[in-house]
Amino acid sequence: MGDPKLFFRQAKSLGLIVLLATSQSNVAIGLESTRQTKLQTGQGTAFKIADGVWMTAKHVSNGCTSTLVEFGADTLQVNKEIAHDSADMSILITEEPDFASSLEIVKALPSEGDFGFLYGYTDNQAVNIKQSFLGTKTLTIPIGRRTLATQEVAFWVEVTRRPGVGTGSPRLAGASGSPILNSQGGVVGLHIASIPRRGRTFSIAPASINDFIQSKDINADGIFAETLPANDSAAAWLINSGLLRDQLSVTRVFCSR
Repeated sequence: MGDPKLFFRQAKSLGLIVLLATSQSNVAIGLESTRQTKLQTGQGTAFKIADGVWMTAKHVSNGCTSTLVEFGADTLQVNKEIAHDSADMSILITEEPDFASSLEIVKALPSEGDFGFLYGYTDNQAVNIKQSFLGTKTLTIPIGRRTLATQEVAFWVEVTRRPGVGTGSPRLAGASGSPILNSQGGVVGLHIASIPRRGRTFSIAPASINDFIQSKDINADGIFAETLPANDSAAAWLINSGLLRDQLSVTRVFCSR
């Protein structure tokens, strides 16, 4: 790899880079939180799992001097971040909001070829992606400034995106932390990275998310968000985008550094 100090300086200047570990080669992929240099702020995505408890990607919130969770027209101050030691996920603790529906995390990954629906924000705009499950791979990512961590992740291929890419960038900057839902509305992944040119996305598997939540004695029971079965109608997965955001189940995270 060469000089590790140079590697991490370069990774930081690029907004963080992760490496896809395969048996043959390493492929660079991007961790997708946004950063605005002048304000030293970034934006990611989070989803609610219990009253006052939210999930996001670790690289979205780690190292922030102040973290806010958007809550309708207001924001909630993050009072505590519980970061996983070796995986790219964090639990954010805020005051308990007046109303927001939680998302239920299922126990297992879908079958190969099943659809998953990513709901998040890119460059502060809502994005919805229909994708197909391909399997699992090993991913090596920077955790902190000088440490690399290897973990098994799920990977997907993008089928369609709304709004479409058009003439803009296919990058998913800001989408890290987004939930990936199955056709019944259960969380089957936490989005952390992608290879835009190949249309591949990567997520933390639900078993890992559940193990993390349970290890921290988080009671994830609550009022779960209502969604339409996504396999009943061609438009149902897009209608669910509005339902999830109206129920404040999926929202933005703002980080000041």
